[in-house]
Amino acid sequence: MEQLLQLFTGLSVWIWIAIITFIFFVIPVARILKRTGHHPLWSLAFLIPFIGYLGLWIFAFKSWPIEDRLQGRY
Repeated sequence: MEQLLQLFTGLSVWIWIAIITFIFFVIPVARILKRTGHHPLWSLAFLIPFIGYLGLWIFAFKSWPIEDRLQGRY
């Protein structure tokens, strides 16, 4: 019982939070970015406070690679 209690205290709590955040946030954002023609590693920037919001605004209003291809601007 003491080992189980120790598993969910201290540093291990932060490790579990990091794993859950990665699974439920970084992986889906990376897949979305990849499908839109952007590099999936940009999803790591969304973990930094305020940088994620700034990146979301830039991502929403910049021209997407598919738009460039449709207009002939490879």
